[in-house]
Parts: sequence; C-alpha cells; structure tokens
Amino acid sequence: LDALLTTWLTAALACFIRAQLAREDRVLNRRWMLGCWVFMALAVLTKGLIGVLIPAVTLILYSLLQRDHRMYDCLNLRWGLPAFTLIAAPWFVAAARQNPAFLEFFFIREHIERYLTPIEQRMQPWWFFIAVLFVGILPWAWRAARALAQDWQGRVPAGRFDVVRLLWVWSVFVLVFFSASDSKLVPYV
Repeated sequence: LDALLTTWLTAALACFIRAQLAREDRVLNRRWMLGCWVFMALAVLTKGLIGVLIPAVTLILYSLLQRDHRMYDCLNLRWGLPAFTLIAAPWFVAAARQNPAFLEFFFIREHIERYLTPIEQRMQPWWFFIAVLFVGILPWAWRAARALAQDWQGRVPAGRFDVVRLLWVWSVFVLVFFSASDSKLVPYV
C-alpha cells in the first residue's frame, strides 16, 4: 500500500504543479486541479488522512516561504471538494455502517495512536529516515545536499510560483513528518 500511496501522491503533486503553471489559463488550471483532487481522494482511500495531510501542509508551508498566495485562488474548490468527497466518502460510510467501531479504529488508532505512540513497536531513532534516505539515493546523496543548498536560495522572486522550492518543501516535510513519528518503516520515505 505504501507504493500505491506514493503513486497517488506523486500524481496529485504533478497535477498541482501543472495547475499552478497554467494559472493564466483558467480551463486548464481547473482540469489539472481536478486531477489533483481525484488523486488525493485515491490516496486517502489507500492509506487515510495522510493523502490530504502531506499536500495540505506542503501547500501551507510553501505559500508562507515563497509568499505565493495566488495559488489559493486556483485550487478549484468548487469542483474539487465534491469530486474528492464523491470518491473517498462512500467507502468510509459503507465501512462505518458495516462496522460501527471502524471510524474510531481507523482514525484514532491507525492515525493518531500509531503516529504518536509506540503501539506498533516500530520505534527507531529520530534520524532513522535521514540514514535511509542517504543510503537510498547513493551515489547522488552529496549532489542532492548541494542542490538543496543552492536551490533554497530562491531563483524565483517571492510571490511567484517556484516548482523547485515546492518540491523541496514537499520532500523535507515528508522526511520531518515521518521522522517525528513513533512508527517507522523503511518504505515510509
């Protein structure tokens, strides 16, 4: 499921980037944003709230860093939220009807307790994912670190969309978010 979650989140991210690059073309922007909403719904169906949390927090952090608030005008909430709800909600409603304890188990135990407590016995040190990432991107680890330092200086003026900065914010947020968890598995990053 982790690979499928990664697929849906990557597709949502790609659609979001395409939508932001098409800000001036309202029709194209709306289509790409609708795709983003659809893929986020599929991510939620695959692994739960993380399918919305990663994109939402990335968007907020990026907009604060880049001072790019125009992207909020291009989210296509009018069609995106209903599409998201039509895709994701029926399964949760059906599961809750079939098993009244489902919602508490799924949202409390599988999200909050799994993240905040050692309930799954998958404890690792806070730096675990840094090591996993470093080994996973060998032999390019040093180049990635150098690119982060260079790209973070910002080539795109504040208030304008910067794809590279958005991708770095996404990557760093995922690393920090999962590093803070008490449940760590290698595929999480």
